[in-house]
Parts: sequence; C-alpha cells; structure tokens
Amino acid sequence: MSVFPFARRAGPTALPPACLLMLLVCAAGTQLLPPDRVLAADSWTPSAEPTPSIRPGLGERIGGIARGRTQLEGGYALVSDNSAGVRMTQHSVGDLLLRFGLTDRLEFRLGWPGYVATDYAGPGLTGSSHDALEPNVGFMLDLCAQRGMLPQTAVLAAVPITLEGNPFALDSLQPLAQLLYRWQLTDRIAWGGTSGMALFDLAGDDFTQFQQTANLDWLVTHRLGIFGEWEMLVDPGSADDRSQHLLGGGVSYLASQRLQVTWKAGLGLNEPAPDFLTYVRLAYRF
Repeated sequence: MSVFPFARRAGPTALPPACLLMLLVCAAGTQLLPPDRVLAADSWTPSAEPTPSIRPGLGERIGGIARGRTQLEGGYALVSDNSAGVRMTQHSVGDLLLRFGLTDRLEFRLGWPGYVATDYAGPGLTGSSHDALEPNVGFMLDLCAQRGMLPQTAVLAAVPITLEGNPFALDSLQPLAQLLYRWQLTDRIAWGGTSGMALFDLAGDDFTQFQQTANLDWLVTHRLGIFGEWEMLVDPGSADDRSQHLLGGGVSYLASQRLQVTWKAGLGLNEPAPDFLTYVRLAYRF
C-alpha cells in the first residue's frame, strides 16, 4: 500500500467518488495498506540479526523494518461500481511502497499510488480517463510492544509530493496522521485496526476526513494466513458527505522467507462505496 491509506474525494481534478477506496485498499495496511500485514515475531530484533522473515496476514504492517533493511511492495487493484445506470470499472497498477528501516523502530516510507485507468459505460455516457497519481513520503514509528491489555502501537505521518505547479499547493489530499494498533490474542489469532485523519480543501469545501479499520488475522499455517477487515471513510464536515463503508477478506501466502503474496476482495456496504473491489499485492524484504 502506498503511504496514504486515504482516498481522494471527487473534485475538478480528483478521482470519481465511487472508486475512491482504491487508495485505501491497496492495504495498509495500510495499506493499507494498504499499503497497505501479521506482525513478524522477530520484527523487534536488533538489526544485527539476520533479515527478519515476513509472517502472512494483515497485522505485519504495524511492525517496522529493522535498521538497514528494506521492503518493496506493489500490486494491482480492480474496482467496479454501478450507480444510476452507469457502470464504472477502474484498474490500478503499481501502488509501489518502499519501506526502509532508519532505526529498529523508525521507518521511512516512499510511496507511489500508481497509474489508474477508469472506464465508464451507461445511457448517454461513455468514456475513459487515465491518471498517474502523485507520490508521497512519510515515516512510521513503533511506539510500544504489546503489554498485557495495551496493544502494540505505531504512528504514521505522511504528506503528498506535488509534481505540478506550486510545490506547496497540495491538490486535494493534505498531510495525514494515522494510529495503528494490534492485540495478539493467541499464537495464531490477532485483532487490530487503524484510526486516522486527513485535512482537505476542495474548491472552498474545507473538511476533515476520518478513517477507521478493524481486522482479524488467523495464521492457518506458518505460510498461510487469512483475514477479514472492515473499512470506513467519513467526511462529517464536508458539504457533500459521502461516507463509505466496506467489508472484505483475503488470503496471504508466504512464498519464501522474504516474499509474501496477498489477495483481497471486498464489497461496499452503502451507496457511496464501490460495489466490488479486489487486489493482488506482493511484498519482498531485502
């Protein structure tokens, strides 16, 4: 997942509202994820140790990359929606995220949401659009490991890198902050989520967008994990509140000690959310 777990809202230069969760699911993740994920048992080991292996699942995203180590992620996503008789299909390729451990607890993240192609088909409306989304940069800090009832916690902060016009005039997505947390219930089951916010200014519509996820991970074998996740985007202060709710699940497979493959599918729970989305994502740790 790119650094940003949030989606752009509709605007003169923004993506269509029915497919805004594209940037959220390509988890995080976080991520998504999603950019945007189950915590590797040795993710807290000193960087002098051998390269930590990835553990399949969603919660791995909260574990920082050990000092001097690098993880590269990327994938493909598909979003489909049918609203007012207009069928929308959107493909996203890339969604690259480079994670580098500056220390054993501080991680640098450079993301590019990728290239997006959107097709429309309906009565009196047929067309397509193509967009290369802006990259973003951020940091994630592991705050604490799990202690009893207190979850393992990390914080993420990020900003977009504007490539056109005034470099200080962000198009629509403003700096964001996100809190990640996770409880290891048993050796194989973990419960966690994220809470975040981002500031928007779209044609005079100033508002704060809140994001919330909740996920459950089950490690079936040492190589196979399954997960379920609920996602929400809420714009309570916007003149056009198009809050979105999504429910999904998927499978993560550890192909090797360094390579993980994740597949996820989800359904929209309300009208503003896309009807269906799915993605395939790879993560390789150096």
